[in-house]
Amino acid sequence: MSQRPCEPYGLRKHFRGYYPDPKLLPYLAVKRASTVASTRPFAPRRTAPQDPKQHVMKRNEPISHIMSKEVLTVHVAQKLSEVRSLLLEHGVHHIPVVSGTRLVGMISATDMMRLSLTAYGGDERSLDTVLDHQFSIEEVMIKELVTLDAKGTVREAAAKLGGGRFHGLPVVDDDGNLKGLVTTTDLINYLLDQY
Repeated sequence: MSQRPCEPYGLRKHFRGYYPDPKLLPYLAVKRASTVASTRPFAPRRTAPQDPKQHVMKRNEPISHIMSKEVLTVHVAQKLSEVRSLLLEHGVHHIPVVSGTRLVGMISATDMMRLSLTAYGGDERSLDTVLDHQFSIEEVMIKELVTLDAKGTVREAAAKLGGGRFHGLPVVDDDGNLKGLVTTTDLINYLLDQY
């Protein structure tokens, strides 16, 4: 069969375009399949990760694995000047307030900053005097706390901290006793360990 120079191989010209030559259909199917197979990009085989650090993130990891167990606390009867000096000295952003071992509230560095602006003026000693005479820990602390059960998981902590309203989550037992503290920094470090 002779083919005109303007027609593509195996196709005949029709007024609506080209159509396959019926005599060459079986050959065209084989040729097309081999062309498609040869033009596919090389994809390397996927194998299981060899590095033990490259494991799937555990969804139900206990919160006790990442929380801080040695938590800096203040008693509800302490002075605010002591809270301010603890925040500065240790560089923390949250201090749980306890009565014995029971969690009763939380004071953040932001709360103390607001008070410091209220008592603005003078040196640090006069600032501490104003804080201790005008305010008490019980008046300043946040009492309605979002907490996490000691049997909770990292996933539950992430869900509670994910809203962005606060950055520290106290971990308590069934009786309300403070067992630890988990922060957004703890969660980020946990993610970094996974990758």
